[in-house]
Amino acid sequence: MGQETISIMDHESKQDMQQAIPLKARREGDSSIVSVRKIIDLARHKPISMYVALRLSALTGLLFYCSFHPLNWFFLAWLAFVPVIMLIQIPKPTSKMMFGIYLGGLVQFIPVLQWMRLGDPMMYIAWIILGMYLAVYLPLFVGIARIGVHRLKLPLVVVVPIVWTAGEVLRGYLFTGFSWYYVGHTQYRWLELIQISDLTGSYGVSFIVLLINAAITLQLPVKWYRFWGILDEQHSHEQFGLLQNSHSSYVLKQTVAAVLIFSLSIGYGYWRRLEAGFIAGPRVALIQASVPASLSMAGEDPRETFLMHQALTAEAVLHQPDVIIWPEGMFRWPLFSRHPDLTDEEMEKISGPIPLGSWSDFSVQRTLQE
Repeated sequence: MGQETISIMDHESKQDMQQAIPLKARREGDSSIVSVRKIIDLARHKPISMYVALRLSALTGLLFYCSFHPLNWFFLAWLAFVPVIMLIQIPKPTSKMMFGIYLGGLVQFIPVLQWMRLGDPMMYIAWIILGMYLAVYLPLFVGIARIGVHRLKLPLVVVVPIVWTAGEVLRGYLFTGFSWYYVGHTQYRWLELIQISDLTGSYGVSFIVLLINAAITLQLPVKWYRFWGILDEQHSHEQFGLLQNSHSSYVLKQTVAAVLIFSLSIGYGYWRRLEAGFIAGPRVALIQASVPASLSMAGEDPRETFLMHQALTAEAVLHQPDVIIWPEGMFRWPLFSRHPDLTDEEMEKISGPIPLGSWSDFSVQRTLQE
């Protein structure tokens, strides 16, 4: 009993502790001993501070942002989720932790969506609302994964990639879907890895990246958990024992399984690239002028925008493209076409409110042919 008390109050001497707990109480095991044990138990199960969760999830958000444009540091995606996976793995309660993780989710999604504000002043509202919605998926991921790890006793390397990938699938369909900024999208330059997309879509790539994140988390020493304030100094080793430390055979099996799946995915990618007979496709010219987007085009003169794209098309023609593609809304004149055998009387019957002269105007056809 004395040793447990000293581990909490190491500034107290043994003599002070003997005075703090009467001899009779120590012998008879009365309520004072129960109170001390309660203090010990509270120390061991003290909830994680919201700010600890915020710091870790914000770090995940920052690494997530750096994995995408404009930095494109795709290798950071393989480490980005380690901080929040640490929150999944710890056995402590999660009081107020989820709110801190949600705030970290804002750090994850608000920066990558900042381009939305450039379209129109009203898009500032859409930018913030969409970021607030997407941020929900981070605490949802942590909460469901914790259930899988701590209640269902499933391996971390199984729970983490499945739960995150399921969240991406849900995000791609819920509320008409938003399938941008999946983790797998960060790896577009690694051609061998992304070949599994022909079987799984980008979800499979996200699965592999989160799988490795989980395997890396399993290798972290106890001092990393103490550094971030996840485990307290007095009982960190006892609590860390509940995490199945990196020397256990259970963790070794998870790590080997993760590396094996990753290796098979890369091997498949190399095989696909070697066995496929790729041939050159058509040369495509994508025309895109720098035109301020607007929520409404009503009343705008389309000629200036058209001339800008026409000039860019003239530059593209010098490269002899097979296909020229314009963005939507850049050619706003209607195209009328009538069968040459139809008389004017027949056209009047079927054209409705469209003036008969519009069917004889071939200026649009000539413009497009030019």
